[in-house]
Amino acid sequence: MPGHRSNAFMGVGLLLALGIPELVGIPGCGIAFAQASDDDWRWSVTPYLWGSAIKVDVRFPGGQEVGGEAGFDDILDKLDIGGQIHVEGLRGPWGMFVDATYLSLSDDGARGAISTDAEIKTGIYEIAALYTPGGESGRFTSIAGARIIDLSLDMNFSGGFPGSPVTRSVDKSYTDFMVGGRYIGSFNDRWGYIVRADIGAGDTESSWNALAGISWSFGDELDNSVMVGWRHMDLEVEDQGRKIDVGFDGPIAGVAFGF
Repeated sequence: MPGHRSNAFMGVGLLLALGIPELVGIPGCGIAFAQASDDDWRWSVTPYLWGSAIKVDVRFPGGQEVGGEAGFDDILDKLDIGGQIHVEGLRGPWGMFVDATYLSLSDDGARGAISTDAEIKTGIYEIAALYTPGGESGRFTSIAGARIIDLSLDMNFSGGFPGSPVTRSVDKSYTDFMVGGRYIGSFNDRWGYIVRADIGAGDTESSWNALAGISWSFGDELDNSVMVGWRHMDLEVEDQGRKIDVGFDGPIAGVAFGF
């Protein structure tokens, strides 16, 4: 129902406004399957989609806890513009990737006599170095890099209360160092699987991420692939005595084009 979707989205937006709103978003998945020789760089470009639900829990200094959850359909219904892409290069045992996500969402709703308008713009960017001990024949790759989270939030409250209307705006950027690894295996020439996990900390208190999926390769050199799977991510931030836990969970899919 449209009313239910609006309340779900606005509830999560309000919790993030009370806590640390810069965590709204769908972080990069790191899905690319190009193999590299020792002499030449091999590249892959992967547009992808993470159909994630978002769950937020905020604990205040006095012990009060509030929470909210928005499903992927709630988020998609309020999406103005969005894009996600992963670019990766490999040469011998070394490599790198850049992952970018941008989302702009807006919604309006009412609870009793109070009306609310919200606009959230989020950018999540990952950049990392890769090292595969076995080179072209290696399956395990170590990951070390940074995750940058930018968010702009504008919320307007109006209605029958003193001081109406009230505007709350937040514009913040957080950077975390992350380390982890991934394993890419194969069932046969075309079918394979990927597992990735990483942990991070820095401006956030902690974060961890896990992904598992299966892939199907196509093209003359089998250097393109389709991947589907599942991803879960948890972030924890503390700000002015408030502890905010944000969880993302849902299916993920992408198409990698190698060259």
